[in-house]
Amino acid sequence: MSMSIRYLDALPSLGKIYAQAGTEALKKRPKKVSADSLPSDGLGVRGVTISRETVNAVNRHVGAPTRDSVPSIVVFGTAFPLLIELMRQPEFPLPMLGMIHLTNTVEHHRTIVPGEKLTFEVRPLSLDAHHAGVACEIETRVLDDGGDVVWTGTGVFLAKGVSLNGAQKPERPEREAPDLPPMNAQWSFAPGEGRRWAGILGDYNPIHLSNVSAKLLGMKTAIVHGADLAAHALAAVEPADATACGGYEWHIEFGAPVPIPSRISFNQTAVKNAEFGEGNTGEEVEGLVGFTGFSTRKKPRTHFTGYVRPLGA
Repeated sequence: MSMSIRYLDALPSLGKIYAQAGTEALKKRPKKVSADSLPSDGLGVRGVTISRETVNAVNRHVGAPTRDSVPSIVVFGTAFPLLIELMRQPEFPLPMLGMIHLTNTVEHHRTIVPGEKLTFEVRPLSLDAHHAGVACEIETRVLDDGGDVVWTGTGVFLAKGVSLNGAQKPERPEREAPDLPPMNAQWSFAPGEGRRWAGILGDYNPIHLSNVSAKLLGMKTAIVHGADLAAHALAAVEPADATACGGYEWHIEFGAPVPIPSRISFNQTAVKNAEFGEGNTGEEVEGLVGFTGFSTRKKPRTHFTGYVRPLGA
């Protein structure tokens, strides 16, 4: 399918999108969708800049030192309103409200600095059957002023309770007790965590803001933003200078939500590249780090797993 990009004048406001989401959700409640029902156009915005104030605010939030480069999760957070705007287009077959972020895989090609002009583009890639519904893969590209791609990300999002025409639903994987690693660090998420993160990057999704607003959307309690968790993890493991290391890739897979308030444990460790695809040597690669966020209160839970590795490793 050929894909064109329709450029908007500015990045959308997530606050306005969420304010309208309830009404729009009533209009889009499909039981089944077709694999070829994704829109033919992506969305883009030119001339976007990321401020030093935003970079500093994120670094303070996760306890990271001040630096001149833009953290990779800030690039994702800047693109996120455009991604959500794509989901709320009339042609998009799945309901935006209630979509669950399953995974994110990013290639950060070079150092991005605050204030440089960037173009953001998002485009839908595929719909796939999932044991709990339909998974949608969406690509984000960030280009510099010269047209070179400096950051690419692929996110997988789940629409629960929807089925894919003509596709057999995969069986639900058996749940095994997690084999938790030793703890390297602990993070505490105090009451108001969701509002604090939303105040930095603008993601005012009600499931993160308060117990009352979260319960209106079917959650037991407010939960920590996935991007907030990724920001904490990446602050511990991502290179400070993407250009100097030749670029890097990071991946995160989300598991059990983290309720607010909460305390979770974090582990990072060098891993073998054989864990990430066939044909690798099985030897440890310099810069290849796996990470896990988990908790043991009441019962063991894995909240996320992921890795960071040099591009080409």
